[in-house]
Amino acid sequence: MTAAILRDLNIRKFSYPFDWCSSNSQLYDTNLDIIVDIIKRRLKGGENDRDLMVEMIGSNLENGELNKENNLIFPGDKNQALNEVYDKYIRRFERMIEHITSREKCLYIFVNRYADISDTKIKELSDMLLEYNSESKLILFLGKEHKHFNDISKSIIYKYIPYDPTQFYEYDYSHFRPAMTEYFKSIC
Repeated sequence: MTAAILRDLNIRKFSYPFDWCSSNSQLYDTNLDIIVDIIKRRLKGGENDRDLMVEMIGSNLENGELNKENNLIFPGDKNQALNEVYDKYIRRFERMIEHITSREKCLYIFVNRYADISDTKIKELSDMLLEYNSESKLILFLGKEHKHFNDISKSIIYKYIPYDPTQFYEYDYSHFRPAMTEYFKSIC
């Protein structure tokens, strides 16, 4: 969703490994725990990118897109050879780690429609992403209100966009995505 919006506005710079994957239950669940775990393990060292991506993607994507072990879906990778999917995600992962550790100012974006999000996990994600450059920012687009996220860190920009879970994808296109688009237009 975010990658497509940024591309349409001609402001998308890079693709990271979590851009095109989400929890199979996209509405009420999140892949945040997996994201935090994989980034943390990679930044600590000792694990190589391929092993982490094979774990994230799985060894047998059901219907070309679902890893049944962690319930992540990869809808943009349907009908692709598994080694091609691994290679693509390894490149994206290496790029993300390079940007996190480069001390360059970056803007990271996390989107969630309607799941409950742990402030502990958001803080953990923020700390990892911003450890190398405190000037970087993390934008949270959330469809369920979490007012306390404003108090976690000055580097977190919390953008609440009310989400109607009864409409799901229809609401994505009629309200959620347009609101995200307008927000990006206002800051660029």
